[in-house]
Amino acid sequence: MRAKSVYAVLNSLFSAEHEPVYDPPKRVRHKTLPVEFPTRKCVSGGIRCRSPLMADGVLHLDTDPDVVAISPYPLTADAWVEIEPGVEDRLHHFADVAAKRRDGSVVFLKYENFYMQEERPWHVSEARALADYYLEVFGCDFRVLNEASLHIEPRFSNLRQMWQHREVRSQSVDLDRVRDAIASLGHPVTIDDVWRYLGTPQHAVVWKGDVAPTVLPQSNPVFTAVMQLAMRGEVRLDLGKRLTMNSLILKV
Repeated sequence: MRAKSVYAVLNSLFSAEHEPVYDPPKRVRHKTLPVEFPTRKCVSGGIRCRSPLMADGVLHLDTDPDVVAISPYPLTADAWVEIEPGVEDRLHHFADVAAKRRDGSVVFLKYENFYMQEERPWHVSEARALADYYLEVFGCDFRVLNEASLHIEPRFSNLRQMWQHREVRSQSVDLDRVRDAIASLGHPVTIDDVWRYLGTPQHAVVWKGDVAPTVLPQSNPVFTAVMQLAMRGEVRLDLGKRLTMNSLILKV
């Protein structure tokens, strides 16, 4: 495939005109129950993940500031794979997602449960054949990920917590105010330091019939803002330690 056409194909995967090559069934009797995952990094506003493990994989991408776009079930690959010594079979394969990085590079990813890999002893040669195919045809990396790489703790729990504080229209957060506070205090500084510097702000709501607003102690706008800045790639957090108000905000 010519370089110009490869570039056009890869770009089309992340356009509004792209149609996924696979649509997970709405009803299945299997452990790989489909999961709806909302994300602004997909032009449709969400991805219908074919399994909970795939949703966990998309969570990693959605919170990764280096990933700018995600395309579900991007295209079909035709590769030959050795299913047993001396026996090859043609493989019609689709990756679960294609992820586009800030530098424009694209990586194709497949999410496969460890127990399913054990049931398919040829999965190693299959992954190798597909990696060769994606590199030769598109100049892109291809990876197969399972629980061992996706569920590392406390990183995975931290990413879940970050995602829970993602930007939503119903809850605006003053990112500029938190940015300015971090710049004034310098690095490294804890989230708690920034919160106290800004006067310990809290979210509050006014319920119907109430005169005064009710403070929500479990909701901290500064913590939320720092999580959003980290997902934007403007600050860095140590995901190898559990995220708390005492977590350090580091330079990128």
